[in-house]
Amino acid sequence: MLYEKADGGGQKPTLKSSANECIYIKCCRSQKDFYSDSEELWYKPKFVNQIVENEEIHGYEDLKVTIYFASNSVMYFLRIVFSKKERGATDIDAALAPHIGMALCKTEEEFLKVCEKPFIPTIRDPICSYSQFRIYKVPLDSARPLTEDGTTIKEYHRRIQFHALVNIDGASYIDEADPKWEIYIIFEAAKGSPNYHFIGYATMYPFLGLKNSSLKEGFLERIRISQVLVLPQYQSKGHGSKLLEALYKECLVRKCLEITIEDPSESFRVLRDSQDLQNCIEQKILREVPPPGRPVQKSEIEVVRDKTRITANQVVRCYEMNMLRNIEADDEINKRKLRLMVKRRLYVQMADVLGTFAPEAKKIKLAELYDDLEQEYLTVLRVLNKRGIPCAYLGA
Repeated sequence: MLYEKADGGGQKPTLKSSANECIYIKCCRSQKDFYSDSEELWYKPKFVNQIVENEEIHGYEDLKVTIYFASNSVMYFLRIVFSKKERGATDIDAALAPHIGMALCKTEEEFLKVCEKPFIPTIRDPICSYSQFRIYKVPLDSARPLTEDGTTIKEYHRRIQFHALVNIDGASYIDEADPKWEIYIIFEAAKGSPNYHFIGYATMYPFLGLKNSSLKEGFLERIRISQVLVLPQYQSKGHGSKLLEALYKECLVRKCLEITIEDPSESFRVLRDSQDLQNCIEQKILREVPPPGRPVQKSEIEVVRDKTRITANQVVRCYEMNMLRNIEADDEINKRKLRLMVKRRLYVQMADVLGTFAPEAKKIKLAELYDDLEQEYLTVLRVLNKRGIPCAYLGA
């Protein structure tokens, strides 16, 4: 709840704090981390509007809210520090209770014991392994305990989804009563320790798609990747790519009809684009020398979709990015051909919106759309270039 009535007069508190600035989330791999001042263990939540209204906490001075979590079991401990508290102040415990209350340690001592308690998944066969990291598929409806201490998959998912809520814009909790949800979790197998540590996770949901009499179920699945999260401390280290690659392989093994992404954020769009383009390049399923200016043909789209199961729109993005990749930076002729081709596509795609613009304003808007899209593509090409994939446009 946001406010409690003050004793007597019912006045609302006057002090106000930004929840984004005063809430800290600290990852504890051991008791030592609990006391450490290392900045690598902390992160600030990006989105707290689903925890407190308008991302504000009222009634405190010099407020600091620290949410500790054990990186193995993802159990929590809450510490609230302030120099002054007004009547009717935000009930911080109550605001956080729906999100971490089911896994909240009551005392510091209890939490410290949790940090050191062995935490080992009972699922022995990961769908992907790299270095000391493991990715496990855990169907949400499974009655099998996730860990040797009896923690169920649903219980563990309730603990980890809080991190998606505060790191992904517009994230929401999935309906755990729906048995179709699948959870994919990245763990790090700690060296010299019986502990596994939570790194990130993703959720997927299958839909019935095209009917196919050759399949036992009679239908091909459309699979939607819903949420993909890597904890901030582990981002930009390749875990997101490994997780997405594992999800793609899982979908292809199941011979799904199509893989879609639910409302991807800007950062996830870069991850998705770079992974899709890299897959297309490595599998050599794009035209070797794409002629800028000629739109992608339907037959060419279907070749890529048959191999990757990505959407038609995503195939077009991959072709356009690959065209840009193969153009020399000083090749103004082919750069112009590509620009005009993409603008024509954008004009058709956004006809309803652009139809409301005057002719000159329409040209300006199309130019802005293309410039923005080109910057998105260049960001992806820089990512691939760092992975060793050559890019003529970048001179590498």
